[in-house]
Amino acid sequence: LNLLTASSFRATADLAGLEAGLHQVPVEVECSDRSVSIVAQNPPAISLTLEQEETKEIPVQVNIMDKDNMPIGYTYRTPTVQPSFVNVVGPKSLVDEVTQATVSVWLQGSKSTVERKLSPRLLNAEGRTVEGLTPDPPTVTVQVPIEQELGFRDVTIRANITGTPASGYWISNL
Repeated sequence: LNLLTASSFRATADLAGLEAGLHQVPVEVECSDRSVSIVAQNPPAISLTLEQEETKEIPVQVNIMDKDNMPIGYTYRTPTVQPSFVNVVGPKSLVDEVTQATVSVWLQGSKSTVERKLSPRLLNAEGRTVEGLTPDPPTVTVQVPIEQELGFRDVTIRANITGTPASGYWISNL
């Protein structure tokens, strides 16, 4: 008995020919040591649910997270996503829950086009993440064009300071 380990045993369940639904499937146990006889096993069968695999194509939506914090005189244009759709593959019950794929982009005060590789989040109708599924492809490339608005221009200003501050004062943050 001291020579036996968990890897000395193999348990199998034959799922061939089973349709989608709830099933009780007998478990067959074998031991690699031929001198061992299996007289009982627990459990003798397992309960499992089989589901049909489904594939669904979902468009990727872009959420700009900090659109109200653009630098003065700059604006962003409509983002592009490559690829613009992702495939969701998995159990029908989970795939049916997915209503949208989203990526969130932070512009962080950028003054030029922002490009990011991001992983889409798969969401249900309430906006909650659907766990257990992975989009295909797992990442998309998002480009957000940022342009300077007409009538605006970046300029450098240099202050010429004359005189000296009164005693107890100094110049800072110029």
